Amino acid sequence: MTPAARLILFALIFLGCATALPMTPARPDVTGLKPVELPDGEGKDDVEAYCGACHSLRLVTQQRLKHSDWEDVLVTMVKEHGMSELPPEDHTAVLDYLTKHYGPDTPASRPPLP
Repeated sequence: MTPAARLILFALIFLGCATALPMTPARPDVTGLKPVELPDGEGKDDVEAYCGACHSLRLVTQQRLKHSDWEDVLVTMVKEHGMSELPPEDHTAVLDYLTKHYGPDTPASRPPLP
């Protein structure tokens, strides 16, 4: 696993993704942060559902990983953090979406802060 993938996994664990406690999405009135709006495209709904179920999508939007590293992240989320295995078509859609919009060749941009 590449150093970038290890860093993401550490961040996810550190942020409590591995806990069994239910997580509440950040509310703008409490945190001051606006909800993350992912770019439109095939796989967007899957990313919001699978990734956003456990942690903020803000974490996803900060990454710039190649396809194989995103694959490692998904495999680790299933094997080590209790994420349900994605059906093959969803798995492909998520990987393709993340690589297209948050791959190493995409410009780094973070969601705007208030």
